[in-house]
Amino acid sequence: MFPTPNHNDRPLEGARASAAKTDFRENLLRLAAQWKVAGCAVHPVKTDGSKMPLSVLGAGKDGRAGWKKLSTGEHPLPPFSWLQNVLRSNTGIGIFCGAVSGNLEMVELEGRAVHLLEQLRATAEHRGLLELWERFDAGCSELTPSGGIHWYSRTTDGPTL
Repeated sequence: MFPTPNHNDRPLEGARASAAKTDFRENLLRLAAQWKVAGCAVHPVKTDGSKMPLSVLGAGKDGRAGWKKLSTGEHPLPPFSWLQNVLRSNTGIGIFCGAVSGNLEMVELEGRAVHLLEQLRATAEHRGLLELWERFDAGCSELTPSGGIHWYSRTTDGPTL
């Protein structure tokens, strides 16, 4: 069910629902392509709310063995055309961090702690790190479903932790 443009609780019906789904899929594909162009390993996630990567061949019953191999580069990612086909019926993507995505790291502020954001800024200022904090906060980030924040950055002086 997709919300109507005025965000009331009525579900979209008929052609409007179809158009909303099409827009969502196109945006998801565009976003996946942008992450790919940025050198990141993109993979569809399960639709069960677990955020686990969608199982791949040889991944084992729960997918863990496969996604660990994908995330370390031990097992090559499927071609992007496969991802495009899967995303026509899937609702989310994940980005593998680490060496497989050019030493990408993600820092998360949980939704339940987002009220501490100003305190983080104040602490950075107090410690003489305000310029660093502002660069970090102005960089690549996204809101999470719980209302938190993911910040993405790349390390250049060694492997990710």
